[in-house]
Amino acid sequence: MARITMSGDAESVLKIMRNIGPIRMSGFNDRMYMQKLAYLVQEMQTNEAHVFSWYVRGPYSPTMTAQLYHHLEHRTHDGVPRLDDSEAAVHDMMRELLGDKIHDPLTLELFASLWYLMPDAKVSKEAHGSIIKTMCKEKPHFSKDQIEKALAKIITLRKKYSV
Repeated sequence: MARITMSGDAESVLKIMRNIGPIRMSGFNDRMYMQKLAYLVQEMQTNEAHVFSWYVRGPYSPTMTAQLYHHLEHRTHDGVPRLDDSEAAVHDMMRELLGDKIHDPLTLELFASLWYLMPDAKVSKEAHGSIIKTMCKEKPHFSKDQIEKALAKIITLRKKYSV
């Protein structure tokens, strides 16, 4: 097996994820949850540790999957790591955005997918409508109301923290 090496940015993403909860990859929902969590953490950090592409369930990164499996296989970390100030700020932003739904795979799918479709913090009225239309088409298991409310939360958070 090839050795997985992580940049400081990739290591930071994993640290924040581990502060939110344990790394789990046993079932589909676990893997989807981890991918979406990693995507949002990375985007809030504004780093590019992993390249994410659009897949059926939203943003996905094969290199992130490999990193997560490597972590589990080699137990490269035990316990909950201490976060530096910038990592703690991202952790707090995640909690602010997702609230008590932070461990729900479908909530993470919704928010990560919307964030992916909205690469810039500012969204024109036309782009706003296009994002909602795309989400309704690509993710029919979410209602238009759920999509609009999640998008509003993302826009508010991105304005507040300039992410």
